[in-house]
Amino acid sequence: MTPLLILTGASRGIGRAIAERALERGFAVGALARTAADLESLAALAPDRVQVAVADVRDQSAVAAGAEAAIARFGAPTLVVAAAGTLGPVDRPWLLPGDALAEALAVTVAGTANLAAATVPAMLAAGGGTFVAVSASSGTRVFPGWAAYGAAKAGLDAYIRYLAEEAGDALTA
Repeated sequence: MTPLLILTGASRGIGRAIAERALERGFAVGALARTAADLESLAALAPDRVQVAVADVRDQSAVAAGAEAAIARFGAPTLVVAAAGTLGPVDRPWLLPGDALAEALAVTVAGTANLAAATVPAMLAAGGGTFVAVSASSGTRVFPGWAAYGAAKAGLDAYIRYLAEEAGDALTA
């Protein structure tokens, strides 16, 4: 059976590079992102092994529907990668509006939680898998102006530690 990678942020950047490398290595790919045109160009690389879904990671229903479509087509994922993220806004912490910080946390932490909710049960039912979240050194180091990004990555790191601990030996995170 072809191994399945499900990932967010698949339309560009790190997520797109991961999707392309996975296809080169024979994986099927369940690709979730907000940009339909970029997803279509990814699907064109291997139409028989790519399932795309336009989904904003903040929308739990859209993420679940995208993951479910890939799982229905290819089976339980072997690998899941949360690669969606946002850098902005860039400003000093005391100048960041609370809603801007909440937005960064929603994309990075809640988006990863939405992906985990949509994929981890299938991996556990299949006997295991690997869940990866793309983090950054700004989760533990200060880069001037990057308070929202750093706080989101620190929250992501904590969430992944909990996911790994509570899923037990069946899941590598």
